[in-house]
Amino acid sequence: MLAYSRERKEVIETLPDEPAEGGEGWVYKTTEAGTLAKIFKEPAAEHRREKIEALIASPPHDPPQAPDGHRRFAWPQGMLCDVKTGEFLGYTMAQIPNGKPLDQFFDPGTSEYREKSFRVRLAIAVAELIADIHRHHLMLVVGDINPSNILADARGRVALIDLDSVQMTTPDGQNYPCPVGSTYYTPAELLGLGKKLGQVRRTQEHDRFGLAAIIFQLLFDGCHPFAAVGNDCTPLDRIRAGDWPYTNGSPYRPPPSAPLLQALPRAIQTICTRTFVEGHWDPTARPTAEDWVEALTQNEKALGRPPTAAPVLAPQVPPLAPAPRRGVTAFAAAAVVAAAALGFFGARWLDERPRAPEFASPPMEDPGTAVTDDFRDRPRDPKARTETPRYWQRLRDGSDDRLSFENAE
Repeated sequence: MLAYSRERKEVIETLPDEPAEGGEGWVYKTTEAGTLAKIFKEPAAEHRREKIEALIASPPHDPPQAPDGHRRFAWPQGMLCDVKTGEFLGYTMAQIPNGKPLDQFFDPGTSEYREKSFRVRLAIAVAELIADIHRHHLMLVVGDINPSNILADARGRVALIDLDSVQMTTPDGQNYPCPVGSTYYTPAELLGLGKKLGQVRRTQEHDRFGLAAIIFQLLFDGCHPFAAVGNDCTPLDRIRAGDWPYTNGSPYRPPPSAPLLQALPRAIQTICTRTFVEGHWDPTARPTAEDWVEALTQNEKALGRPPTAAPVLAPQVPPLAPAPRRGVTAFAAAAVVAAAALGFFGARWLDERPRAPEFASPPMEDPGTAVTDDFRDRPRDPKARTETPRYWQRLRDGSDDRLSFENAE
């Protein structure tokens, strides 16, 4: 296939290899090494041309290519148009070599699974990546934030792909929304919106939920923060209801393979609670990407140690001095009265204490129509070279792997 590159003023030729297909288009190798061409299925939809033009005109502040050759963003480089009609088709972008979807590094069922210290460094790199995106002057919101849209390599370097779907706001105030999302990385307030998702103005608070879920998986051996055992509810049900299994008194139990939350540094426990408990009622309470960078960096050494059970320490009570039998009897009677009073007033306090307001979730709908459900909707690619991570199998029906096509080799 031939396409005209407006910026380079030359014809780009794609290789005859079978293209990698994604939800919104196909990605082809080109005759120019290191350059890929993405051709949209519906080029005129979702303001795609306007968004690509804005991204090309506003590259990230980071150097386009680091000294070691690594690129952190699969940023659009040039417009592609039909050689005959001049109609917009797609864009060119740099290939991210040696990158693999992030979930392959945190799932124990894959060959790329790495030790805890490596995954902690990945978590820091991912948080820095999203922090950089959120600082962009186009007020970017990733929207479809999930492990398949983040590539990592054996050196712990990460890159963000599928950038054409981001939400942006131009300097003149024009907002171009993000029309897609991934079910288990979308916060409760956006679930159930159906096809209206592309009409919603997303905020960075929405990205913060997906970022926290990804970092949680890196720290918890691939376990999703809302995965649990011993009940019929799905992670999606718990996200909608804000039922985080790691909350004290939760009716759900985390997976047996998940590390103990109490074994992590207190700062990490706090930042997780702010995201998955407080953030359910107040999205602005969710920590920023910069908050994650700071918390992970300050606790990197402690997080990288092998997981251990949190010790349960018995209270250190000094021994009582010997007392006459009559004094002991009186003391015991007083203790019984005090316990009864505490039980009576404690029960009243439990009944009368302030409660969080009931969360008004959107109507329940098939998540496959609300957001891109990479766990169920797409058929298994027989050419995929990696096995299906067991993590995905726990979260969806079927055995589908999403193909990160920007990593075509």
